[in-house]
Amino acid sequence: MTVSRIPAAPKDVGILSLVLSSAIAATASTETKPVNALKFEKSRGYVVLVIDGLGSHNLEAHLGHAPNIGRFWRNQKNTVRCEFPSTTVVSLTGLTTGLRSARHGLIGYNVPNPDRTELHNLLSGWEVDGNDPSMYKTYPTLSETYAISVVSPSIYRNTGFTSLTLPAGFFHGADEIADRIKMAAEIAERDGGVVYLYVPELDQVGHRFGTDSPEWLSVLEEIDGAVRHLVNLKRSIALLTADHGMVNVDTDGQIYLETLDSLASTDFISGGDTRSSLIYVSQDQNTTDLQLASLREKLAIELEGVAWCASWQELETSGWVATGLQRDKQPDIVLLAKAAVTLYDRRTCKPRSLLMKGHHGSITDSETQVPLIRLN
Repeated sequence: MTVSRIPAAPKDVGILSLVLSSAIAATASTETKPVNALKFEKSRGYVVLVIDGLGSHNLEAHLGHAPNIGRFWRNQKNTVRCEFPSTTVVSLTGLTTGLRSARHGLIGYNVPNPDRTELHNLLSGWEVDGNDPSMYKTYPTLSETYAISVVSPSIYRNTGFTSLTLPAGFFHGADEIADRIKMAAEIAERDGGVVYLYVPELDQVGHRFGTDSPEWLSVLEEIDGAVRHLVNLKRSIALLTADHGMVNVDTDGQIYLETLDSLASTDFISGGDTRSSLIYVSQDQNTTDLQLASLREKLAIELEGVAWCASWQELETSGWVATGLQRDKQPDIVLLAKAAVTLYDRRTCKPRSLLMKGHHGSITDSETQVPLIRLN
């Protein structure tokens, strides 16, 4: 039987990682600059608004709830793509380093420890879990070379993930969305330079309730109302983008990895996200490359029609990830949802994640295409 292979990546995959570095390069106040790869207009200041979870498809489907943003979206229709996995850890680290995921080394929400015995959450819980961010930071961040003001919820000021992505940023905490956006506008107009403005709330309600829920639409409307502070900038340019899109999946679309026939005799741990499983086979099994290839083939057949199955090398060849990830960090098997399904290993996932309605992580357009529009 011939099974479908992952499609080649579009040419704009990973371009999201160039947005912040291009904004830095375009500010007149910066003496030493990165490459302005996206050829942004020169300006005294830039605000880069990152709305977590607002993919282009999500925005297009709900323009009636975002008239302010929609006015600019209809005129520009400009999009870029994140890369694989389409998730916050990968995209925000790409934005704040200017590097694609394989080069900055953070490749998923959950990744295993070096001996593949337990998972580490790279986004949250560092303080509770006792993990050391320095284990994962193998790259310079833009904030360590260039002055970046960070406007974000106060709770993120001293988190492990902030230390990985914006360790030297000038942090300003504001908990209400409108206060945050207004603060970013004021900083940009007063001081110039680059302001990184982060809004995580849409993604949070999207996971819980779904992207077409009243709760999600209410947050979108709140963001849209607050965007007026950026529309009226006089001395700076405001850009809106996102880290990934989101799709809704009902609970009856859940696939449980620990029940798959193809993996029945394999000792493995699965990281990644709910629509992209990064499977690491136990080192104790001494599995050969030929055996792994056979295992991937069986999984591809078993999941034909609902998920792609690939090796990390195939992701590199097809362009979804850059080259450069250390061999010992590469998963042995990668599953990417293509139908309305999610991929769980119930032995390690958090029980509350099984209740989520909104998901991301795979390579579909709905998950990887994000807006990049100018708001003034």
